[in-house]
Amino acid sequence: MKKINGIIMQYFEWYMKCNQNLWNDISKKAEELADIGITALWLPPAYKGIGGKDEVGYRSI
Repeated sequence: MKKINGIIMQYFEWYMKCNQNLWNDISKKAEELADIGITALWLPPAYKGIGGKDEVGYRSI
């Protein structure tokens, strides 16, 4: 079996509007990303933060 080094891509936007749907976008582009050599994605949390609908899911300290 040939060992292949993977390529991870950071796939999120800090200032994404709340009506955008990153998860649907990812599912539509998954095959294209794989075709160009992306083997893993760094994704944001799949939930909103304490700030409500406009929160990105990360809490700044």
